[in-house]
Parts: sequence; C-alpha cells; structure tokens
Amino acid sequence: MEQGTIIGWQVAEGGSTAPGLELVEIETSKIANTLEARQAGVLRRQLAKPGETVACGELIGVIASEGVSELEIDAFVAEFTRPRPATSGARDAASSAPTSFVELPSGMRLRYLSRGDQGSVVVFLHGFGGDSNTWLFNQPDIAQHHTTFAFDLPGHGGSTKQVNSGSLAELAGSIGSALDKLGVERIDLVGHSLGAAVALALCELRPARIASVSLMAPFAFGSRANQVFVSEFASAQRSRDVQRCLALLFANPKAIRRDMVEAVVQYKRLDGVTDTLGKIATRVLRQPAPVEISSALKTLAERMLVIRGIHDNIVSEGQEPLGARVETLINSGHMPHMEEPERVNALLLEHFAKADVAGAGVQ
Repeated sequence: MEQGTIIGWQVAEGGSTAPGLELVEIETSKIANTLEARQAGVLRRQLAKPGETVACGELIGVIASEGVSELEIDAFVAEFTRPRPATSGARDAASSAPTSFVELPSGMRLRYLSRGDQGSVVVFLHGFGGDSNTWLFNQPDIAQHHTTFAFDLPGHGGSTKQVNSGSLAELAGSIGSALDKLGVERIDLVGHSLGAAVALALCELRPARIASVSLMAPFAFGSRANQVFVSEFASAQRSRDVQRCLALLFANPKAIRRDMVEAVVQYKRLDGVTDTLGKIATRVLRQPAPVEISSALKTLAERMLVIRGIHDNIVSEGQEPLGARVETLINSGHMPHMEEPERVNALLLEHFAKADVAGAGVQ
C-alpha cells in the first residue's frame, strides 16, 4: 500500500481520545479499515479531510493534551518529516523480493513470503480460499522483530493447485516438509480459520517444533463452519458471487475492495482450484471440528493464544483447552487480523515474547 483515502473522522476536533478508540476510517485499494488511537489526549487537528488521498506515513492528525499551545502544534506540523515517494523500481523490488518457492519430496511446490531476519521464527498459515497476502497487515510489523514465513497452503495462492485427499494431515504434512526443507526448526505458529486447524494438526505431528501457537477465528475445538459460505465460496466464479461471499468475512462489509474481489476471481478460475477447494471442504469443513484434544495439544495449551471477532459469521465458537488465552475483538468478524491489525499484532508480539522467555527458562 502506498496511499489511502480518508473516508471520515470518528472523533471531532477537540474530542477526547483513548487507547483503542476509533479515530478515522481510511480506504486503500486492498481494504477499508479504521485507525485507532494509541494514546489518551485531545484530537487537536484534523489535517486530512474526508475524500482526501494521502501517502502512507503522512501526518493526518495531531493528538495532544489541552496544555499544549496552538503555536507548539503549528511548529510540530511544520517540522514533521514527510514520507519520501518510492520509485516504481523500489516498489516492484519490495513487493517481489520476498516471494519464493520450496519443492517438496512429493513433487508439490509451495509458495511462501519471507520477511525479517532476527528473533524467533514465526510461520503464518491462511484460511480456506486465501493465500499468504492474508497477512499483509501483520507480517511486515511482526518481521521487525522476528524472522517470518507466510505460506500458501496446497491448492491455494501460488502453490501447486492439486491435493490428494485434502485432509488436515496432508496439508499439515506439506507445511512440515517445507519447514524441513528450509531448515526451520522451532517456530511460533499462527493460523487463521482452516489454517488454524492445519496449525493444530502440525502441532500434533511435530510438538517439539512448536514454541507457541496463535489461532485466529479457528476452525477447532468443536466449532462448526458456515456451510452456505463454504459451498458458495467453493463454487463462486463471478465477481458478484465472490463479493457476496467475501462480505460475510468482515464485520463491516464495506471493507471489501474491488482489487480483493478480482484477485479471488482470478484465483478461482485457475485449473484445479474448484476441485481442490471441494476436496478440502468435503474432507475437513463439512463436519464439526474435533472436540477431543490430544495430549500434545494439552501440553501446549498454556502457550496458546486464541483471537476471534465477536461478529464472526463463518466459524462458531469452540471449547478451547484449559490454560489457553482467549481474546475477543468487538470490531471484528472472521478476519480480526485484517480488521483490527494493530491490536492483533500487539497481542502476537506479546505472546511470542512470553514463549521466548518460557523457552529460555526451559533451556
């Protein structure tokens, strides 16, 4: 993202702010979202007006205490360092450089996006019909502190479009093989929806590899998937049908942008996609997620974070294992990591830090 358009301010000039309070709604080519305040104070200036398009990193408003003078605010605005526009070559390099592929012993090829080169390793797994771009609001922030990999699951994104049975064991086994091939050992694992189910299956296959697990809107612990959504999304080919399905994912349907719809339509029209999604839906999503929890997952419960949106229309709540931390976000639907990314990123970084401390204590 390079710019955004101000849709409207939720707080008037002179209005009080508090951490987490919604300040302003901003629309990009990818999604419409709300920027939240990070501190208490007073919104003294609205520098960008509704309908105005501004570059990422631009100053759009000023929060200060009532004791700060207008002259001090004028000086702050005048001295603010504006973002430097990126050249098209730099933009292309930034968007294409992290994309890579890993060839598996089965002959399957998985695409992944890699960012960051420090700290512990974080692995992201997206949901049904998605791809690694699901994490576009999360991976760059997390990569400032960690080495990150966001995979396209088999049958999704840029990965091989065929699967055998479409079972969780098959999907998790492919991710495990990819991590082996890349030489990645201990990981903080993050999964969304179907990706959360795959993450849990990977935890059972390789429990010693998992430092922590974070689950977004998980299809897990006895939850049920919305069968109308699963069926209609798996078969949708036209833009209007895809848009209707995608709107169900968000608490605010207006979050859906045309670029998002068209990207999914192009993916849905690739050879093998409809068959693959049908197999995964039949094998995994047609029945409730298992309620029984293995001994491996019970051991992991105290290193488990569950994040869900209160307006989730896709996956029902499950019964998380005792000891797991559960966070419910009031402004989110099925996509909390896209709808409230700052809150989710803060929760993830805190969770990873605790896992790192616990791991150091064990060693």
